[in-house]
Amino acid sequence: MFFFPAVCENKATGFLVLDNTILSTADSIVYKDTPEQDCFTTCSTNRDQFGRSILCASFVYDHSSFTCTIFKEKAKPEGKADVVQVVGKRYFEKVCLGEEAPKECADSQFIRADDSVLIGFARNVTLVETMEQCVGQCVQEKDCKSAMYFYEEGECITNSESALSKPSSFAKEENEKVVYFQNGCLTKTKAQDYVLFRYKKHPKSYSLKASKLSREKQSKEFPTYFSEWSDWTACTKAGERQIRRRKCLNLRRCLGALMQLRNCPAVLPDPVREFIRLVKRQKDTTLLDIKPSTSSVQPEAVWSSWQGVCQHFVSAQPCNNGEMIGFESRECIAKDPSLCEGPFFRYCTLPC
Repeated sequence: MFFFPAVCENKATGFLVLDNTILSTADSIVYKDTPEQDCFTTCSTNRDQFGRSILCASFVYDHSSFTCTIFKEKAKPEGKADVVQVVGKRYFEKVCLGEEAPKECADSQFIRADDSVLIGFARNVTLVETMEQCVGQCVQEKDCKSAMYFYEEGECITNSESALSKPSSFAKEENEKVVYFQNGCLTKTKAQDYVLFRYKKHPKSYSLKASKLSREKQSKEFPTYFSEWSDWTACTKAGERQIRRRKCLNLRRCLGALMQLRNCPAVLPDPVREFIRLVKRQKDTTLLDIKPSTSSVQPEAVWSSWQGVCQHFVSAQPCNNGEMIGFESRECIAKDPSLCEGPFFRYCTLPC
C-alpha cells in the first residue's frame, strides 16, 4: 500500500505551522506575487490558481516577497527533509484530519514548536504511529488545548492547557525528541457551539437576529489579532492590480494573510478615466480644484517604521545572562512589493 502525504482522500485537511522556518529541499514549485491565502488554498486542494493539478505536502510562505513555495515532501519526523530557521518565513505542513473531526476543523492551523513541552497539564497518553494521528487524537478530545508528540516512543500526550494560556509552563526540551502543537480547531468549534447556543435560546421568529448577535459576540470573544484592512490602492489603468494590507498586532497569534490582491476592472469608470486625462493634460492640479499634496512629490515610502515592540518567538529561546532573543517587525507598504528589499524582521533582546 502506497502512502501519499499530499493527498487527504475523503478527509478534511489541517496544517501544522512553524514560524521562521523553511524546508531544506530543492524539489519545489515557486509562485511569486501570491497572497498567503491563495498559497494556502493551493496546498489544501492540490490545485493551483491556474487550475493545474499539483501535489502539495507542505509549503513555505515568505511575507517579505509574497512568495509561495510548494513541496511534495514534509519535514522530519513525518518526512525526510530538514528544517532551517529563517526569520520572516512560515512553514505549513499538511495533515489529514480523521473522519471523526468536526467539519468546522477543515483548514485549521496548528501552531507547532519543535523540542518544546508544556509541563504539568498532561491529560491523556495515547500510543500512535504518526504525528498526524496525534493531531487527530487532540481534535477528538473535548478539552485538548495542545498536545506533545514524542516520536521516538510513539507517545501522544494531550494537554488541558496550552503555551498561550500557561506560558510560564512552556519550556524547551533538551533530552527527548518531541513536537509540541496547539489545537487550532478549538476556537472554530467553540465559535460554532456559541452560535448554536444563541440560536436555541431564542424563538424561531428571532433566528436571524440571534445569528447576527452571535457573530458580533463571536468576534469579541475570538479576536483575530489583526488591524483593520487598509483602503484598496487606486486604479490608474485598466487591468492593473490593487493591493490592500493589514498589520499583525501579535505575531505569535496571527493566522491569515497580511495582503490581498485583486484586479482593476477591464474598463475604468468614466470619472476615473476623465480624472487621469485631465491630470495628464494639466500639470497644475489647482485647475482641477485639488490642493497640491506634499506626498505627491515625495518618493514613495517602501517600508513602514519598525514596530518598536520586541516579541517572543513561538518556539522557546535559551536564556543567557538574563536576556533572550526576540524579534520586531516592519511592513512592506510599497504599491509594488518587489521594491521592498531587506529584512521583514530583525532581532532584539527580551528579559528572561
